[in-house]
Amino acid sequence: MYSDTFYTLFWAQSILAGHIGVTSTRFDRKKKINYITEKTRRKCFKICIIGIIFAAHSTSKATYMYYYEGGYANTNFLIGYAFTFIEILMCGGLILMNVIQDDLVSGMNNYLKYFREFQVKWIPDWQPKKEKFSIFLDLQLAAQIVILGGAPITTTLFYIHAPATPIFMHGRLTELGFIYINEQRVNGTWLELGVDWTIYLVDMWLVTLGAQIAFYSLLFPLAAGSVYLFSAWMLLFEMRGPDKHGKKRSYTYRTMPALRKVENLIREFLSMQILHKEMMKIVGIVLFGVHAAFSQLCLYCNFVVIQNWNILPRSTKMALGSWSLLVQIIWAGVLELCGRFCADSKKTITSWKLLENMTPREKKLMSKFRKTCRPFSCGLEGHFTIKRLTVLKFLRGIVTETFRAVLALG
Repeated sequence: MYSDTFYTLFWAQSILAGHIGVTSTRFDRKKKINYITEKTRRKCFKICIIGIIFAAHSTSKATYMYYYEGGYANTNFLIGYAFTFIEILMCGGLILMNVIQDDLVSGMNNYLKYFREFQVKWIPDWQPKKEKFSIFLDLQLAAQIVILGGAPITTTLFYIHAPATPIFMHGRLTELGFIYINEQRVNGTWLELGVDWTIYLVDMWLVTLGAQIAFYSLLFPLAAGSVYLFSAWMLLFEMRGPDKHGKKRSYTYRTMPALRKVENLIREFLSMQILHKEMMKIVGIVLFGVHAAFSQLCLYCNFVVIQNWNILPRSTKMALGSWSLLVQIIWAGVLELCGRFCADSKKTITSWKLLENMTPREKKLMSKFRKTCRPFSCGLEGHFTIKRLTVLKFLRGIVTETFRAVLALG
């Protein structure tokens, strides 16, 4: 089911996220398994400590600006608060990663192994280099690596453009009169200029590191989650019977017809249910927390840009606007895919009413089994589950609540 290119890309994203330490997981291309070493475990713990320090540092700065430097009337506080929000969110993700890392590796290995075994058993003539599904998986993984892998440079460019932002260490020192990069101290001594530029470059490195932690924390779960979702989705199509009118679907089966025999279908669907339940135990709470956090981040960025359009610096407007847009695009895509996946699982279960060539005993057995099956759900059962309309509610909520906030507080 997976090509050699896929395994190379999956390895590349684990190296990209792992070299910073946002995940302790590594991928072995030869054995085709994920694993954790003591070295990567320690590195992940260290970066978690660094994330906590970043979050505490930005929180203290934002709090100081709120109480002693004008609060919301200070345009620097507005961008500083957004940085603080992101760093606290990033810190929470790193802590959670350290808690669930063993379960996560086990779940990823289980679904990769199951999908490979399914392909060997039911699609023996699969050719990864020619199959559209395999090519699609390769392309979407490559796109994630390129986009999220290069995204931290945008934060670095923002720092270069507006280094005096007080949320940065260099910006605070500049404000207090300790350093003046290319401003008042152009004729300073070599020692003064050396200290200035050293602090400036160290702060740039810290800003870039923080951006890498934030974006690579998104890359790893998106890559692993998309592989699981698309692979499971394909299997649902292969298990589906005729449509509600009894007509065969335009979709061409790639599996052997024996898969859609009652006994085989029940066994494979139960295996998928167990696999999906295991995955949701790991990522369900993550989906719940990320949905709430991303909603609040988008609302804040939109409100600040609209409310303070005439006084915000151009760099701040671009930063807040691009963050809101990027988060909405990514999360709306996740909600749309999860909602469609859950809806298609329901269609698959319903389609079994019209399976062909069943004996009376098999019809009775399948009828009882179908009634016991629940459609797959993504999220935290009983608290937040993604449905077909969740993406519309998310986007509508962002728009309506933004304008409500502007009208109420403007």
